[in-house]
Amino acid sequence: MGKLLNYHRFENFLEPVLAQGLLEYSTRNYSNFKEATVHKGAMNVINKEYRRSLVYRDLGEFKEQIISQITDLLPEIFDKLKINPFVINAFETEIAAHGDGAFFSEHIDTFTGNEDRQKARAISVVYYFFTEPKQFEGGELKLIPVEFIPGEDEAVSLTPLHNSLLVFPSFAPHEVLPIKCPNVEFADWRFTVNCWIYK
Repeated sequence: MGKLLNYHRFENFLEPVLAQGLLEYSTRNYSNFKEATVHKGAMNVINKEYRRSLVYRDLGEFKEQIISQITDLLPEIFDKLKINPFVINAFETEIAAHGDGAFFSEHIDTFTGNEDRQKARAISVVYYFFTEPKQFEGGELKLIPVEFIPGEDEAVSLTPLHNSLLVFPSFAPHEVLPIKCPNVEFADWRFTVNCWIYK
């Protein structure tokens, strides 16, 4: 049977005023969001059959605060994921916005087309933030056991929780299930800060 890898969720990650400020910042920067890409060999390409969302790489004034708070949680993150502590090489971040019909098919976060980067990405971090009450349905993060055997193994689907931080190993298979939110404004989409911790 496959093995479901360790994961952990931290609730109330940011002070409410910061979470709201990040949402307002994201909304103001709507025009800067671009179609999300996926890795194909050494290239990044748009493939809407595999991933459909918008991303913005600039967290502005919020980047330092978010990375600082993740850094403070590192001892607990290592413990919860049962990963031996290591020296952090880098943090990679982006804001992702998921509207009606958005999804991300099963994948892993390590790079398969670039050996140096593949070795470096170790921990995936997803921070959820959105308008409350929630205006969308779906968008769960589905974590899939390694060597998954259909009918024998259980995947775990984690519901997005506003102002929560989810961590899991970057090599864990996972997918973002489809989002439903027809006829809503951009500010009411499902937002995340995706962060990858490099070893």
